[in-house]
Amino acid sequence: MRYLASLSRELQNHIMDENISILPQLRERYAQRLSVVLENSISAKTLEMQSTEISNLCNDIGITVNVERYYTLDQCIQRIHTLLEKLSQNSLDSSSDDDSDILFQFMRNRGFAISKQELHKGNSSPISAAYEQGYLSISEAFDALSAIFSTTNNLEAQSLRYS
Repeated sequence: MRYLASLSRELQNHIMDENISILPQLRERYAQRLSVVLENSISAKTLEMQSTEISNLCNDIGITVNVERYYTLDQCIQRIHTLLEKLSQNSLDSSSDDDSDILFQFMRNRGFAISKQELHKGNSSPISAAYEQGYLSISEAFDALSAIFSTTNNLEAQSLRYS
């Protein structure tokens, strides 16, 4: 947790660095968002919420700032993403659920309103099975399943419009 706080402070220093080209209003917004996270000390209780906020902030910075020009900023963002991925993976590994429950919880935490049965029927069944057998990592399974569920939802919405 201290390392994440340290990286967040390093990111804050990069945000406030005048040598990095960031629009002034974005610089203020990013600094405010990061200071809110840093004010609430990063603890195990609030780690998921703060991790999401820091990850979203890093993604926003990556989109609005040409991070390819600023090597140290890019490296800081990459270290934060790597650490958040490890923390997420560790929290998933430490749970006592079986693989299908972990995948189910991972999907639910990422905003997919699905049931456990939906993971084991139709087009999602082979992906769930591949994850449970260890052929896919959780992020690969999530990417594939999110594509399937998003496409299915879009097709259902279109069919409702035309009927």
